[in-house]
Amino acid sequence: MVKGGGKARAAPAPAACSPAIANCGTNKCLKFGSTQVCTECDAGNVPINGNCASKDDSSVTAAGCTKADGSALDDTSQTCGKCGNAFVLFQGGCYAKDPATSLICATTSTDAGKCGTCKDGLIPNTAASATTDACDLCDSTCKTCSEKESETKCETCYEGYYFDSNTKTCTACPTNCATCTNANTCQTCKAGYLLGTGKCDACASGYLPDANNANCFSCSVENCVQASAANTCSKCGPAFFLSGSGTSATCGTCPTGCDQCDTDTNHQNCDTDKCSEGFFYTANSDTTKNYGTCTKCTVENCKTCSSTACTACKEGFGLVGDTAKTCTACSIKNCGICNDDVTKCTGCKAGFGPVKNGSAITACNQCSTGCESCLNLGLGLVCDVCSNSSQVPVDDECVDVNAKVCTKDPSSGSCASCLNGYMFYHGACLSPYKASSMGICSKDNQFLVGEALVCKECKAGFVPIDGTCTPIGDINKGTTRAAGDNVCMKADGTPIDAKATKCEACKDTNSNYFFNGGCYPTTLTSGTSVGSKLCQTADADGKCSQAAQNTPFPFDTNTGAFTLCPAGCGTCTSNNHALTCTGCSIGYYNSASGGTFNCTACPSGCTVCTKDACTTCWNGNSPDTNGKCPPPPSSSSSGLSGGAIAGIVIAVLLVLGGLGGFLGWWFGCRGK
Repeated sequence: MVKGGGKARAAPAPAACSPAIANCGTNKCLKFGSTQVCTECDAGNVPINGNCASKDDSSVTAAGCTKADGSALDDTSQTCGKCGNAFVLFQGGCYAKDPATSLICATTSTDAGKCGTCKDGLIPNTAASATTDACDLCDSTCKTCSEKESETKCETCYEGYYFDSNTKTCTACPTNCATCTNANTCQTCKAGYLLGTGKCDACASGYLPDANNANCFSCSVENCVQASAANTCSKCGPAFFLSGSGTSATCGTCPTGCDQCDTDTNHQNCDTDKCSEGFFYTANSDTTKNYGTCTKCTVENCKTCSSTACTACKEGFGLVGDTAKTCTACSIKNCGICNDDVTKCTGCKAGFGPVKNGSAITACNQCSTGCESCLNLGLGLVCDVCSNSSQVPVDDECVDVNAKVCTKDPSSGSCASCLNGYMFYHGACLSPYKASSMGICSKDNQFLVGEALVCKECKAGFVPIDGTCTPIGDINKGTTRAAGDNVCMKADGTPIDAKATKCEACKDTNSNYFFNGGCYPTTLTSGTSVGSKLCQTADADGKCSQAAQNTPFPFDTNTGAFTLCPAGCGTCTSNNHALTCTGCSIGYYNSASGGTFNCTACPSGCTVCTKDACTTCWNGNSPDTNGKCPPPPSSSSSGLSGGAIAGIVIAVLLVLGGLGGFLGWWFGCRGK
């Protein structure tokens, strides 16, 4: 890591919806805590309480959603700019202010557009109004915080993270751990896992955990999920209830269509609003009773309904018809959402990713094993969310979290940022080879900023935003991590062409500045947050005007440009254009002494080493007992000879003619 720098954490960034939200734009879902909301809908729809509603829907009128100037929405509207008195504005949508139903406000406020306090993952915005967000986002690791988007202002952490009271930070616990004292020692495990020697392991097949996840007991009781002793069930799964005790306990079945049945009536009725999908709840005529009955929806493949009509269909079906609505299968195989036009797919089923022709989804192809959702931005399918929330997508595979490679998004099975020479790509971390082989960013265009791998030029139709290749169509609608209209510009200040590969200038709509072919934000609101590590303030011309504290590269206050360091050097200073190395890049170690730096390459595949030994490999793991790292993908799967591979290195021509660091530790096969 760059000396004096920190981990590139940030507030959550919009990503793919999981589960899908009807009519939500591609990669426009935001997750904080356990909540998911859409931040921008398809044209003619706007976010109301996290979901997308037609501009003509009664819920939009009730929310008082209009454009920011108070004018009516139109067929091109995708967000709300202003909300009514009983609602607050948040990330382009209107949300109920009443804490009983609000996704945003934890307590209410008498002031228009404001919450008293905000829900987990959020902090009140002191400047909130009818046209300004009521709450700001905390850093993605913070459950509560004292300052927005700051990794060092956490007050409490989410499950799976521990709080450091000295640094005010939240750091990931070991895999499957609920609470821990540090990154290596677990105190309690997540449900279904057993605490061993500081680590959490799943109970073996045929065994179930106890209520405290302290023991695993053999248990053959059907539909049992928790045991207090051998063959002693203590808790049953959904739609079942515990009957009897001790070794005689069994799991009885609740009434059809009920997920949680009432104990007062010997499990013959259903608890309030606990009906299964495809059933609707009818309360008991005696209002003092907290139970009722569940009745199957009359429309086949209906997910939710009232006593008279279907209101939403199951995944893979669209709600069609004017009055007598029915659920009809989507035309495209494995399409999850098609709404009222079954020929138009707006979202694929879990485990499948969209193949697009422009903005239209033409097919839904299967994601890699263990992947809940994947993206296809014209570059091939890439897993961005894993089904198992304790895993993250690395090189299109779902793997256990390795904090040396991926800073996990606590609200989902995806990454918030990448380290150790990996490239952040819409929730996934990609190795240099994977990013290159998929056509996302060629080897010649990759370079390092600290531990983050970024791109200076992308394939046609994509440009670097905070170092990540992003579709031009998304950027210039102001909905990407570097939000703002026409952020990426030509040198003359006009918007770039649809087939551009890089930016030539940046518009400072949201404090973005130009750097080495891309536009970078000065704020911490974007996934990898590379930009904020370099620049603190940008001017109206889209140039950096004040470098960030501990920025790794020399900054010219006259030109607003950075000069990257020589090969192997991660941090450096400049005196009359003469560069002096002050710290080595990953993949290199300092072989000099006396306060000077001579950065020498680590062995092939090693990212952290000393003169005598490698300590961290390219995949974030430790070397084997012989001190060796496994060969990086480029050298193990490219089919090239060792000599040819040794010649594959990345030299980056940088701003003001400085030379950037090689990635020889990845693409080359070096000895010491």
